[in-house]
Amino acid sequence: MRIISRFRDFYDCIQRTGQDRELLFLREPKTLEGALCLETSLYGGAQGCDLESGVVVFCERAHPFLVLAVDGTRHRSRESHTYVCWSVEDLDAALAASFRERAVEQYRGTKLHRGYFDPSRLSFGRRAAEIFFAEAATVNAAARRLIEQHRAPVIVSRTESPALGLRGGETTVNGELQRLEFMRVVDPFTAFQEIAMWLGSQAWPGNAIPAVSDIDMVAAKGFDTKWSFRREPQKGR
Repeated sequence: MRIISRFRDFYDCIQRTGQDRELLFLREPKTLEGALCLETSLYGGAQGCDLESGVVVFCERAHPFLVLAVDGTRHRSRESHTYVCWSVEDLDAALAASFRERAVEQYRGTKLHRGYFDPSRLSFGRRAAEIFFAEAATVNAAARRLIEQHRAPVIVSRTESPALGLRGGETTVNGELQRLEFMRVVDPFTAFQEIAMWLGSQAWPGNAIPAVSDIDMVAAKGFDTKWSFRREPQKGR
């Protein structure tokens, strides 16, 4: 498979191992308004923290994710960091590394602190995150329409501003996966192979068959009005 694109992604390096020159992936990104995961989006955050939800539709399989942006000057990590979480366990680890123990306990629901009004307390719980990862893992009707319309193996959909509760966002057809650390979900070789197999399984419209008259078709097939398809007898030597 040959990839023609204005940007590089994490699976492009597999082209070095060999290419099918006839199979072409024209990776041209196109950004559309609105997100695909509005029904199951997870909104929330805390002071100095922003949580963004999204989903990657890769070869007709949905992979939900959360992006946790933490201002370290307001939390115990003391360093600003952005975590891309592809599972509830990833989110657990990111919160444990950035927030105080009380805030993490409130998030897990393992221990409730009465009268605890720390401004850094998270406004969402672990149960809400579990529901998001479970429900957003299904390819919805809107995503299937985009796949059919654009014949795209990769679709990236992200919310706009979860901290403000804005249910907007954007969806990018043939978007970049490297910045979302998608190689943690699918390794480069498998990603390249699955895209090639997906493109090869699609029915692409070819050139229209030109109309040929009966007279021209008869001549092209070698039909003779006198001898039909038989050869004209040759004179003996």
